[in-house]
Amino acid sequence: MPEPDATAFGREKEAALLDLCASGILDAAEWRRHGEDFFMGGLATLLASVRGFDRPSYLALAEELHTGVTQPEVFELWLQKSPLRPARFLPRLERWKPVASNVSR
Repeated sequence: MPEPDATAFGREKEAALLDLCASGILDAAEWRRHGEDFFMGGLATLLASVRGFDRPSYLALAEELHTGVTQPEVFELWLQKSPLRPARFLPRLERWKPVASNVSR
């Protein structure tokens, strides 16, 4: 698995990910446009544990993006290597959701 480039994870990247997560889009091709498969699969796995997100759908998306990422030991590796910090990202997503849902697509 490639190491994530933490320096490339700035506000613009975070905002794009927040938009994607708040959109409800579950298309793997769309998710792949936002990052490499392991990273995006881990993000989908993370969302599967968040209230308001359809757990089975996000777990299926995660597995489509990166087979095995939903396994606890693999997800733990994602948490260790990811430049995204759930303690920061999830509260931002909670505040972002109403804004993103009003964006025209």
